[in-house]
Amino acid sequence: MASKYRVLAASRLRAVLARQSRPSEDKNDLAGPGVSLRQVASHMRMGHVHNSASPFVLKLPTASLKQFQPHLSDSEVIEAFETDQHLPGVWVESNVQQEQKRRLKKWDRREVPTINFSLPRAAFTKVCLKQALASASEPVKFGRNAIFPEEKENQKVLVEYSSPNVAKPFHVGHLRSTILGEFCANICEAVGHQVVRVNWLGDWGTQFGILLAALEEEADLDIHSEDSDKEALLQRLLEVYVRGNKRAEADETFAAKASRTFAKLESGKDEHLRRIWARICDLTITELEKTYDRLGVRFDHYHSESMYADSRNLLDLLKAKNLLSDPGDGRLGVQSGMGERFLTLVKSDGSTLYLTRDLATALHRVREFQPDRLLYVVDNAQTQHFRDLFHVLEMLGAPGGTKCEHINFGRLAGLSTRKGNAVFLKVKSLRGPKQQR
Repeated sequence: MASKYRVLAASRLRAVLARQSRPSEDKNDLAGPGVSLRQVASHMRMGHVHNSASPFVLKLPTASLKQFQPHLSDSEVIEAFETDQHLPGVWVESNVQQEQKRRLKKWDRREVPTINFSLPRAAFTKVCLKQALASASEPVKFGRNAIFPEEKENQKVLVEYSSPNVAKPFHVGHLRSTILGEFCANICEAVGHQVVRVNWLGDWGTQFGILLAALEEEADLDIHSEDSDKEALLQRLLEVYVRGNKRAEADETFAAKASRTFAKLESGKDEHLRRIWARICDLTITELEKTYDRLGVRFDHYHSESMYADSRNLLDLLKAKNLLSDPGDGRLGVQSGMGERFLTLVKSDGSTLYLTRDLATALHRVREFQPDRLLYVVDNAQTQHFRDLFHVLEMLGAPGGTKCEHINFGRLAGLSTRKGNAVFLKVKSLRGPKQQR
């Protein structure tokens, strides 16, 4: 997209070199009018400048200039270079500026002093958009892109993203995964891959034990009422959970009760708990879909942790491969790496953990979808979890030809649902009052 401007800048720079050419005693010099347009253009690269009205630039290393014309100084080039609306500015990014970057920790050691040719922001953006729109109507065939640097044709890519917990409104912490995941899925689809978009809902685990145990003391809350405002009901459930979580941290008796409650839910023997859990899941998905519709995000599948709560097949597979360990305290798990860490998969009360369910999920996805890539778009806080997950999968030899990747990103600091200080999104319709559904 910058080729038009690269040719223009190279042509003008070549004219400067021709006008300023001087005889050179070095036979290896490319100096003077003998340097070709292609040679000059090949040394230029696209760049970006922060805090500028024209942030798009072409960069030419000053060392390349010396190669073209060793007697020509940077200042002579800048003074002689013709600028106009197409190339509005030229300047040298000096070692002093790079030293400032170094102090600000924004300096890349690969950077060298460059002559920068600024591009017109509006015109360059227009060229890029025109080219993108023109190519949108043509068959897309890219050999390389940011997500798949060395890819084969027609891959199947499963992207897991968004993945909020149920019984809570959608908050800004989920927004990054949602937007970045949708972007990854769209890019993969645009380059011709078959994409499976999965939202893996957090509907299981200790948090549900806390919520269900706390709900027992909320006599006025009828979650089965069809007349209730669903958004308000979800907000009330969040408030109950926050209070329950604070109590679990301070009261060991209540924390033990929450653990027992989740163990009963996971056993499937308490039908009353199952009905409450199912209702909460339905409420959450209904409200989430409003948010996704507003964001323009779509999923092929809504999967959940509870779908993989039965760990028997996973444990049988680990046992068959002599990987399952019992440390003697009632837990079951596997040794990580050289045995430095024990990864618990089943707690002493028989309940499973997040890692257990994620392993079962990955095994199911490999069997069911047979993807070439499994992309998990999840924040940095889960980095160690995915290292453990991928390590155990490799021990099992389970991924086969599937490559598992954690697409990580920074999380918003200081926000916590369990502490009650998360920032939630409110869905507003784009329609007028008479058009709203």
